Amino acid sequence: MARLVGEGHILNRNVIVARVHYEVDVSQTYIEDRHGLVPGLLHIECVLTELPDSVRGNSPFTLVMEDGRKLNFYAVGDGDIRPTGGIY
Repeated sequence: MARLVGEGHILNRNVIVARVHYEVDVSQTYIEDRHGLVPGLLHIECVLTELPDSVRGNSPFTLVMEDGRKLNFYAVGDGDIRPTGGIY
C-alpha cells in the first residue's frame, strides 16, 4: 500500500481551478491461482481539502500532485472524489 500526501492543483480542461491538499491511498489486491499470487486491480481512495464549490458536479477534473503525477476524477462530496482510472 502506498500513501501519497502533499499539495497539488486541480485542472479542468487544462486550466488550474484550485490548489488543494491531497491524501491518496493506493492498495492492490492479489488473486491466488494454481501458479501462486497474481496482482489484481488497484484500489485508489483520495481526499482533497480546501476543495472549492466550483469543483463539483458532472465535470471531469484532474489532480496534479507535487511530483507531477496525475489522477482524473469526479468530485462526489465534501473533498471525496471518485477516480476514473489509475495514477499516471
